[in-house]
Order: sequence, then C-alpha cells, then structure tokens
Amino acid sequence: MSEKETFYEFNILESRAAELLKEGRARDVLRIYTLMADGDPSLDAGYLAERFGQCYELLGEPYMAKYWYGKAIEEAGGPLGRSHSAARRERLEKTVTLDDLVARELYVFSDQHACWEASRKRNIEFARAFDAANKAKDRP
Repeated sequence: MSEKETFYEFNILESRAAELLKEGRARDVLRIYTLMADGDPSLDAGYLAERFGQCYELLGEPYMAKYWYGKAIEEAGGPLGRSHSAARRERLEKTVTLDDLVARELYVFSDQHACWEASRKRNIEFARAFDAANKAKDRP
C-alpha cells in the first residue's frame, strides 16, 4: 500500500517564515524553507536558495550563506535572475576564504585555464608519488 501524497500551502508557510524572521528566529525559518524545498530541484528558480542564504547570514554563518547565494544564482540561470544573491555573494567573496588554511596562490586563480593546468600538474605529481610508493612497497 502506498502512502498518500501530502501538499503544502506555501503562501501560509512563507507568511509564517516572514513573521519568524522579524522575530529573529532564523533557525526556525530554515526549518520552514527546508520543508518547502524538499523535492523541489529548482528551489523555485533560486528563490528558496536565496532565503537560505539570508538565514545563514543572519545566523553568522557566512560560508553557508555564500554557498546558498551561489545556488540561487545557479538555479535562476545566472546572476541577472537573482541580482540580490549576486550582490550578497560578491560582498561575502571578500571575507569568506580559506586563506587561513591554504596559501591563496595555491587555490585561487583568475583564469580557469591556469587553474586547470595547476590541477593537472598536481594530479601528475600525486600519481607519480603514488606509483613510487607502491613500487617501494612491492620490493622484497
């Protein structure tokens, strides 16, 4: 026996989310948006992703906010479809980095071809090191 399908009235949920956001309850708003997004591959053309980004920004989680703003842009088909997300993501780009973990010149490139080439060289280096380690292990 199959379960009955459930439907949600998104306008009611969106209204309640707006009320909760005014009360500073971004974590609860995320619960509402998560339920609304479940099973929606386009995230309503990026609308819900943008809302996720706003909530995470309010919660002081800039890495998650940047990710969701990026998803909003992607789902909208580009930055013109979600100009608010594009502006917010650009603002966060300045502070959301991994520079404290990885030297910037190793992971940030202004040219995609240069990035691919650096990655290709590192993959070759890893493969050679892996082969050398296996050959050393196989020697009697």
